[in-house]
Amino acid sequence: MDPARIIFVGDLHLGRRPSALPDDLADLGLRPSLLGPDEVWRRTVALARDEGAHAVVLAGDVVDREDDRFGAGRVLRTGVAALVEAGIPVFSVVGNHDVTALPRVAEAVPGFRLLGARGEWEAVQLEREGVVPCQLLGWSFPTQRVDTSPVAGLDRSLASPGVATLGVLHCDLDASGGGYAPVRSAELDEAGLDAWLLGHIHKPGDLAERPVGYLGSMTGLDAGETGPHGPWWVEVEGPGRVHARQVPLAPIRYETFDCALTGLREEDREGTADDFSGRIRSGVEALHRRLEREGVVGPGRAGLVVCRVRVRGAERHRPHVRRVLFDDQFIATETIGSIHYAIEKVVEDARPDLDLDALAQRHDAPGRLARRLVDLRDGNADATPLLVRAAAALDAEVAGGRFSQLDAPPWAGDGGDDALVDLLLHAGTRELEGLLAQKAVAFAGAEGAS
Repeated sequence: MDPARIIFVGDLHLGRRPSALPDDLADLGLRPSLLGPDEVWRRTVALARDEGAHAVVLAGDVVDREDDRFGAGRVLRTGVAALVEAGIPVFSVVGNHDVTALPRVAEAVPGFRLLGARGEWEAVQLEREGVVPCQLLGWSFPTQRVDTSPVAGLDRSLASPGVATLGVLHCDLDASGGGYAPVRSAELDEAGLDAWLLGHIHKPGDLAERPVGYLGSMTGLDAGETGPHGPWWVEVEGPGRVHARQVPLAPIRYETFDCALTGLREEDREGTADDFSGRIRSGVEALHRRLEREGVVGPGRAGLVVCRVRVRGAERHRPHVRRVLFDDQFIATETIGSIHYAIEKVVEDARPDLDLDALAQRHDAPGRLARRLVDLRDGNADATPLLVRAAAALDAEVAGGRFSQLDAPPWAGDGGDDALVDLLLHAGTRELEGLLAQKAVAFAGAEGAS
């Protein structure tokens, strides 16, 4: 039998437009309406029809705002109608963004079925002649706020024995609390399903490695949503044999790359500007080569790449770079082939020019801190407890404060260690510089007293 082929769609947020778009968008021949969720939904519908998907499943937050159900509903209706006409059923769970809007849209769209309405788990069999049977098990937000885990109330008898079961859920995975259906990874593992395809967090998980985690947003919506975005093509060969691969259909891509300051020309303002612009241009070209190799730019993929440049180097370079940035004397947009690259922001990340390896040999407070920073920089196992404690402290701060309504911080979830390491290195290096300055002052005072 042929494997069941299902397209899973993460957070669409129809009705919302990407941010940080360049001012000269029209000059580049681009329109905002062709860079956001509406366009990636159209591309997903075409993919399902062209490649013969057996179903399309949406994981919530399909509509961005409750008052968007008319415009967003029209886009959704058009796509669903095209899928149903091709014999492809469409299912969705409700997320926290579309508790009111999505059920109303579903009522008006023939062939669009909500799973687990009113917060009650629901199973749906997917059967087609000559295709491996499988089952969807879904739950929807009944209200905008859900403080308890929906998985705690899952009736496991809903899963049919001998049939692969795929869970579909909009939730806050491994959160310390909050009102977005907090669920622990251990709960998902204990449920015994073959896959869990989740909505809510916009950073995609590594579902190709294991089909349990976040689908991510369908297209980047701001400069913080870097990397690949798009639907997931899932093939089900039977119980325990579920394979997922992401299809990067997003029409816009956000990226961050580093620009090193080592050896920067500093003799005059014009020379500094020329050198700095050249380095940014080289960074854009290197990024383009990588994205081309990955097959994520070009027709049917990203045509606009919005870049944030992170300036790295010693602090002594900062005045020269600030002068260039203040005068805006650097590359703003670049076109390579048919792909447009726009510089959204240049972020200073200059750090003290310190020899961490040499400082780590010292037997004092700066030496102890330097050894911690070396462990972080080199990815040593000794840094793991520090990362765990730091993540827990930061998560508690975010969850308990004014930031609790935002998406998970960059250190949360799969692949978050790099962001946390970077944050700790940046703060730790500045603290080390302060300790060294204090030691120098104390030493100078002792010398004067003697």
